[in-house]
Amino acid sequence: MPFISRISRIDNVPMLDGGMADALPIAKALEEGWEKILVILTRKSDYRKKYRHFYMLMIRLLYHRYPAFVRTVAGRAQKYNQCLKNIEEMEKQGKALVLRPSKLAISNNESDVGVLMDYYQHGYEEAMGREEEIWDFLN
Repeated sequence: MPFISRISRIDNVPMLDGGMADALPIAKALEEGWEKILVILTRKSDYRKKYRHFYMLMIRLLYHRYPAFVRTVAGRAQKYNQCLKNIEEMEKQGKALVLRPSKLAISNNESDVGVLMDYYQHGYEEAMGREEEIWDFLN
């Protein structure tokens, strides 16, 4: 998460949160030849990421020395939404099983442990309610 995490260096190459570049990393599974993908989303099916102008202004100001990162973040919403379309198409074709919460999503910067545990428990119970479907899909 930009603004919170520090830039790390690996072999002197600056690195930030990889989720900024690929929030829904299904491409790797497809490249490796997996024919079925179990996708666990944290948002309801109608969620679409929006381009946020103020957020991008802050990214440009704080990370102006990292133009590749700025470009990546600028295209993030479009890439995320296209990936959701691809996942939905795979789901229709029977190539993906998608687990989504039925409960309203919480903020990605939620820090209340009780709220987080409640949301975790909700996801766990929903997944366990679909356990047979999950195993059937994977086998």
